[in-house]
Amino acid sequence: IEVFLLNDSANDVHGLLLPASDQQFEISLYDPLGKEVPKTTLGEQQGKPLSLAAHVAGVTLVFLGAKDAAICGRFNLNAYFEITMSGMYRLTYQQRLFQIGTNGIPEVIFLPAVTAPVQIQ
Repeated sequence: IEVFLLNDSANDVHGLLLPASDQQFEISLYDPLGKEVPKTTLGEQQGKPLSLAAHVAGVTLVFLGAKDAAICGRFNLNAYFEITMSGMYRLTYQQRLFQIGTNGIPEVIFLPAVTAPVQIQ
């Protein structure tokens, strides 16, 4: 899975920071029967609460030019979930960011959660 941030405006976006990897996003997966798929040990570590102290270490600067996109993540669902059967799954993903405010202090941004069908073979 690859995750992109898309800037659909005519203005550049500056001062975006991706948090440390275990805080960057919240993720869940539902199997073809509608049951939530258990997370692996790595999956359980994902989605930790954002900490303002996290902007000091482990962050990645992201620049989004006008009408441009930037990759903000790549991951393998098998690394995060204990997938046991094939079929059409439902993936929910919510990106988290910091943005440096006009006062120089990072502000927390939670983008809207996105749900997408995922075919698993």
